Amino acid sequence: MIDDSQKRESDAASFSQTAQELLQRGKDLVKDKRFEEALAAYEQALLLDLQDARIHEAKGIALGELQRHEEALAAFNQALRYDPSLSTTYYNKGVALGHLERYEEAVAAYEQALQFDPNDTASYQNKGDVLADRGKYEEALLAYEQALQLDPGKAMIYNNKGVALADLGKYEEALVAYEQALQLDPNQALAFTAKGQPWLTLKEMKRPSRLLKRLLVWTLIMSKLSQTRGCFLRN
Repeated sequence: MIDDSQKRESDAASFSQTAQELLQRGKDLVKDKRFEEALAAYEQALLLDLQDARIHEAKGIALGELQRHEEALAAFNQALRYDPSLSTTYYNKGVALGHLERYEEAVAAYEQALQFDPNDTASYQNKGDVLADRGKYEEALLAYEQALQLDPGKAMIYNNKGVALADLGKYEEALVAYEQALQLDPNQALAFTAKGQPWLTLKEMKRPSRLLKRLLVWTLIMSKLSQTRGCFLRN
């Protein structure tokens, strides 16, 4: 015979399982880019389990995909209220803050993510992008180097490293970084465009002419297009 306390525990387990099912349904909807429906699933899940940090985080991701970044930020903060050790939530919070142009807070969020997961390549990369966007190129380069130590096979990090080097006027090193990006991903048009022209060699970089200077400016403009504010991590 089941007493009242056992029944309550059974009911709680049932609620929790249902909330998890709704969470999974929301994630499946996000994969299909059905963000409004995903958001509705997460709202239902939270009615059953308000203190599940992962549901709040998932809700924030759906809101971010809908460009509702203030609401996304609130959802991430709510997730961290219930579980302050979630590295992915700090990362996603950094992305939301970047979209809101709250750059210093974004960097702080990425640094918090790295405290809980020192091997988080994406946080290093996004931290570098935000720092570069704020003109802190040396600090950005340090973040990119840390990212490359963890994932030396990611072409976009080399590409963004090239952007920071070009901004510092280190064009020869920038070209090397773009070359590395192309070696890793020959189809990466952004890196190829950032290089300027295929016949632009290191020797020519050492003797900038008027035409070459224009190419370097073009390098900077086009490579800037490759930098983003980051994308949300979906668990």
